[in-house]
Amino acid sequence: MAAMAPDTRFASCRLVTISAEDLNAPYLEDQDPVLTEHRIIAEFPTNPHEMQKGLQDRAHLHPDTAMLLQFDGEHNPVLWMKNTPVSLDMVFIDATGHVFYLEAGAEANSTRFLTPEEPDPIATHVLQFAAGTAENLGIFPGMATVEIGPEAPCASFRGPVIIG
Repeated sequence: MAAMAPDTRFASCRLVTISAEDLNAPYLEDQDPVLTEHRIIAEFPTNPHEMQKGLQDRAHLHPDTAMLLQFDGEHNPVLWMKNTPVSLDMVFIDATGHVFYLEAGAEANSTRFLTPEEPDPIATHVLQFAAGTAENLGIFPGMATVEIGPEAPCASFRGPVIIG
C-alpha cells in the first residue's frame, strides 16, 4: 500500500522507509529479530524559515504526520518545543541511516534544549512524530535504520495536502 501525504503545510516532502524490529513477532532464541518496514511521507523544510517553524502551532497531528529535519555540521543539533502544543518523539539519525538517539515524548511548549547526551555520532537528520509513534513503530536506538528518499513536492504523494 502506498503511503499518503497527511496534513502537510510545506511544499516539499520525502519518503522515509524505517526498518525496525517487529514487536508483534514471537521471540525466538538464537535467531535474528524479525524486521518490518514502515513507509512515511515526511514534510521536509527547505529554507531557514521552514526549519525554524517546524511543527509549531499545530494543535493536533494526524497519526501519519512526520517532519524530517536535515542538518550539516560537526555538532548534534539542539532542538526545543517552543510553540509546539503537542508532545513529539524526536528520532536522531546518523549519516549511515542508523537511529542512535530517541527523545521520546518531548514536552509540549517546552523551552528545554533537546540533544543527544554524547557528542558522537552526529545527527544528519531528525525525524519528528506525535509522541508514542516511535514506540508503536518499533523505533529504538541501535535497533532501527532509516532510508530517506529524494525530495519531491508533497502534492506528488496521494492524499490531502494543505499549503499555508
